[in-house]
Amino acid sequence: MQLFIGLIRNLLRAFFRNIGKIFFVLFLSILFIFFLFPLNELSDLASQNISKLTQNQFHVEFETLKLNLFSDFGIQLGNIYFETPHTSPQTITELLALPSFSSILYKKPQGRMKLKGLLKGDVEIEITKHKEDNSSEKKIERHLISVEAARMDLKELKRFLFLPVNFSGRLDLSSKIIANLEIQEPPEIQELLLNIKNFELAQTTMEQPGGIPIDIPGIKLSEVIIKGRFSDNKLLISEMKIGKDSDEVLGTLNGNVNFTSIGRNNAFPMVNKYDINLDLKMKKSFYDKIYLTLSVFNAGPFFRPISGGFQFKTKISGAGPYTIPRFDAYK
Repeated sequence: MQLFIGLIRNLLRAFFRNIGKIFFVLFLSILFIFFLFPLNELSDLASQNISKLTQNQFHVEFETLKLNLFSDFGIQLGNIYFETPHTSPQTITELLALPSFSSILYKKPQGRMKLKGLLKGDVEIEITKHKEDNSSEKKIERHLISVEAARMDLKELKRFLFLPVNFSGRLDLSSKIIANLEIQEPPEIQELLLNIKNFELAQTTMEQPGGIPIDIPGIKLSEVIIKGRFSDNKLLISEMKIGKDSDEVLGTLNGNVNFTSIGRNNAFPMVNKYDINLDLKMKKSFYDKIYLTLSVFNAGPFFRPISGGFQFKTKISGAGPYTIPRFDAYK
């Protein structure tokens, strides 16, 4: 993209300096671009530049490259392969990059990007300059990134991120992110909406710090809806709806999770504190599977029988993933 933007910028400068000559060679130029110039051979050059710009953190290859000049101005890549040191390889069927006119003139990353086949779903990303609410002496340029994703496969997400837990489902996502694209400060997620259909978590085992492993039963949910935001290394879950009437479990969750950045360039977040309010109604079939597990954490007193099953209402808090969670009354 950066290579393409630089090329177009130079062409525009030449256009304004030599406008009289442009019309004379316009037909020949179009003929050359569409029929003679080997666009597909740019893959190796683009891969080399991307690896260099990202310090070998991203490796990208593509099979086809086309210029889109008639509907939306941009470039279209086909069968894109990419990988990073921390994820499994991923293939995208099609990528359509539509830079804005200002991004071409001033080499600023603004415009839209459409991806087909990412995690077997479709994603659209729009990047615009963020209008700051207040001024400060230390000015850091930030952008507003709007993300819309549909029908993404959670199995593919698990494989892509090497996650240790097996789950499946279809994910729709909507988010607005304020970020400095040079990573001079952590991003801020102003809006986050996740909608997961047909979620299924396989039975798994949780390692207890200094104790015996705990078996977590599998669960199937027709739908999970999560609303929240992320700022200053804190995830605020304003509302999470779990399941429907036909499921074994139905209820709500809210609270916050604090993170600490670790690793190279503080790139990886780790939970260091959480406070979650949980209100679940479950059928007896699920109660029989989960009661013994939660009793190990002294959570048994927070179950009470209701019509058709049991209610589990509690406040869960902890200091991180490797400490035993604490269960208290949720008022």
